[in-house]
Amino acid sequence: MAPRSSKQFEEIREKSKEKLVYAALELFATHGYDRVSVSQIAKHAGVSKGLVYNYYASKEDLVQAIIETYMEVGEVLWREIADPDPWTMMRNIIRATFGMLRTQPDLMKLLTGLSLQMDQFPFIKGLIEKKAEGYLLLAANLFEKMGYKNPALESRVLGALFDGICVQYITMGPPQFDLDSMENYLIEKYCNNEEA
Repeated sequence: MAPRSSKQFEEIREKSKEKLVYAALELFATHGYDRVSVSQIAKHAGVSKGLVYNYYASKEDLVQAIIETYMEVGEVLWREIADPDPWTMMRNIIRATFGMLRTQPDLMKLLTGLSLQMDQFPFIKGLIEKKAEGYLLLAANLFEKMGYKNPALESRVLGALFDGICVQYITMGPPQFDLDSMENYLIEKYCNNEEA
């Protein structure tokens, strides 16, 4: 058998890191950040504890990797849903947000939990605050184009609605929490092309 190339080693490295990120995400979301050890993450990922430390210096580094991975995914998603029509763009934002709740419940649970402890994670606080500021500005811009009297405030209201829906969906889950009805309500409220 021929020795592995540097490209093959890099692919193995990236797959191992990906396994660790997903294992950590699942465990953090299920048990909480403080209750999960690096040993548990390694075991869940099917790798040695030493390999975890080979890629990440600490649990905090793993959390940062999770956040950065999904922020990159989010950036791609934002480019895909962009639309010059403000009502269509708002509909796309609402659908994408609810889509994340449906397809990435562990990530949403982790982000919600971490957001309540942001002071404990300064690097996360900075990342989330910067992203939130950008999203609020984007939404305010859309609301302004849609004719809302106070677009900045409406942007914050929508953000608070998303946060509350996320918390309720995570804690109650289906069928007690009807995600479809909430999504349809917000689309009807914000995407009907009538002036606010």
